[in-house]
Amino acid sequence: MMWRPVNFFSIQLDESIDAVDTAQLAISVKMVFDDFSTKEEFLKNFPLTARTQGKDIFSLFKKFAIENKLPLKKLSSITTDGARAMTGKENGFIGLCRKDPLFPKFIAYHCLIHQEMLFAKTINFNHSMSIVTKIINSIKAKVTQHRLFKLFLENENTEFKDFFIVRWLTRGKVLERFINLLPQVKEFVASRNEVYKELENKNWLLDLGFLVDMTMKFNELILKLQGKNSHIADMISAVNSFKCKLGLLKVHLLKNSLSHFQNVKRIIENLNLSVDEFDITSYIKTIDTLIIEFSSRFQDFLPLESVILFFVNPFNVHEPDLPSKILNYFDVTNMQDLEMEIINLQNNIVLKSHYVDKSIRNDEVHFWLNGYVNKQNCRIWSEANPQVYVETPLHPEKLTVWCALWAGGILLQKR
Repeated sequence: MMWRPVNFFSIQLDESIDAVDTAQLAISVKMVFDDFSTKEEFLKNFPLTARTQGKDIFSLFKKFAIENKLPLKKLSSITTDGARAMTGKENGFIGLCRKDPLFPKFIAYHCLIHQEMLFAKTINFNHSMSIVTKIINSIKAKVTQHRLFKLFLENENTEFKDFFIVRWLTRGKVLERFINLLPQVKEFVASRNEVYKELENKNWLLDLGFLVDMTMKFNELILKLQGKNSHIADMISAVNSFKCKLGLLKVHLLKNSLSHFQNVKRIIENLNLSVDEFDITSYIKTIDTLIIEFSSRFQDFLPLESVILFFVNPFNVHEPDLPSKILNYFDVTNMQDLEMEIINLQNNIVLKSHYVDKSIRNDEVHFWLNGYVNKQNCRIWSEANPQVYVETPLHPEKLTVWCALWAGGILLQKR
């Protein structure tokens, strides 16, 4: 790997266990070049055949960095999972890196998705998930049974034709599909003389509905935290938004409002219960626990938020201690020069006008007047090929709409 043209780089470390119970340390790198372009690459995978303490991981990485002449002085940030061997301030990987003179001052934070996954475990509804998993595995255990179940769903003309495989990233989808197929599941397991008393238990069904609603909301957060070209500002925004949503969910439950709990509402309607008969105590306690855990797991981002905001829009931040906050994350040799540079930047009217001019978001779309679907702006999802053919003239009539959003308002043009 060529390191000479790199201006800065950051690394991400993730420790996991493979199929033969051997710990594997995967390291990825993101590089920034002179023209401000970026590139992500998988750097190295280390099998950890012995101990996996912080000092072991640190020694392994430092040896690799020296042998491959990594420009550690250009290291800007390190992202790890939430394991103590990684995050320990004294003997963890991060703590040992901070103590070593070869490493510069860098930003360290945990992987957002790993923190979300750890925090999702605080929802203690294993009694619901274990039964769901047991039923699905029972149906999918034998090829004949699985085929009969799929045939049964086809005969019932249901929206879904099968379950997903249960993995943590698809758990929300599995639960959603299970609860949508609940009547069919009950009928199918009864036809095989299998007894699951939980499927008739009011409290278990309500817990299942709550678990499905909350897990689906977690999945929405995970999707926002994934993917390329996602900046730290976008991720912090998603986390802050979710914290506020948890508070909103609690407020609605206290009012006996189920507008954000559609599956719980459906269970109550199917059981012919009234909302007043719905005991919210345990669910309020769960949401309170989630709010506390969420604030605790993501507290590392609070001091970073104002610094990120400055880089997103330097003309909108006027905190007197901003230079001190920047010093916490970046090597700056002269505090006085930094203070003067910030003042010069924020009062440069040429840069400010250029920033405003560039802050316009626009797009256009074509509306075809003959029923033709513009596939560039529309997607049709189906489990089977719909085999739809649409005959259109060479130059069909259309209406083009162009819209732009900027700080001064909305621009709209039709042609």
